[in-house]
Amino acid sequence: MKHTLLILFLLPIFCLSQSSVEYDITFSSVWSSTADDPVNGNSTTSLPGNAHWSNLVGAVHNDQITFWEVGTLASPGIEDVAEVGGNTNFFNEVNAQINASTPTASTWLQEPVDPFDAIATATLTDVEFTDEFPLVTLATMVAPSPDWFSGVSSYSMKNPDGSWKLTHSIEVFVYDAGTEEGMAYSTSNAASMPHINIRSLRNMYMFNDNKIGDITFTLKTTLSNSNFDSNKEFRMSPNPSNENVIVSQMQSGSNTISIYDVLGKRVYTNTINNTRANLNLTNLKSGLYILKVETENRNISSKKLIIN
Repeated sequence: MKHTLLILFLLPIFCLSQSSVEYDITFSSVWSSTADDPVNGNSTTSLPGNAHWSNLVGAVHNDQITFWEVGTLASPGIEDVAEVGGNTNFFNEVNAQINASTPTASTWLQEPVDPFDAIATATLTDVEFTDEFPLVTLATMVAPSPDWFSGVSSYSMKNPDGSWKLTHSIEVFVYDAGTEEGMAYSTSNAASMPHINIRSLRNMYMFNDNKIGDITFTLKTTLSNSNFDSNKEFRMSPNPSNENVIVSQMQSGSNTISIYDVLGKRVYTNTINNTRANLNLTNLKSGLYILKVETENRNISSKKLIIN
């Protein structure tokens, strides 16, 4: 009932064009022998004793980049996720797009899938999407396996009419990265030479047509163009900055200032009862950050901040 009331309350807001939205994103697996039998859909095969998932990793991005897609070759990053649950190469691929002269991604996403078992969950909290970056890509290894993984590719958080989607869930299935041979639960397999395109494993090998899990997008906040990232909201100078940043022209009352790095990790937060603040950021490394100001009535504005 609580969720229903939330959705009804937000319907008028979604009629407008939105500039920013935050969701919690939860991956919940249903990997069991029911999803593991391609013939009968019941327990004729058994899962491996150490069945588990690697970290849920991915990116918020736009349509100018595709990190993985059925029918295309897997990148080295997706190969590592699918074969060994490694994240470094995939992180480097996403980070390169975040720091490009014309960025195609805004945030790296990573969260452990817990417990260490076939049935497990992972939740990415307060994931921000904007008009510029409305897509999400996620991946997690089906372990142990040759090169099997699950997730979602370039999933848009916007409806066809441009409004943001309400709280909802989507079904996810298993994919073969096309980088390693093998038709059973095993990590000791020869490399595919040459690599083949990523493909779905629905009704193949160990799987039937049942989903392997769900990804739920839970709406947190939405911000209209009239109150998001506007110069009328607050000013920030100098930018770029070496160590000190002045935030001014904030609304009267309590204002919470938060700074996030490119991985979405909050690296600074402070609440003040003033319209102006002088921030000492000598502890931050050089790079790109997002500075957010949240008022006591939950209006949120954000701007990009560069630390030299």
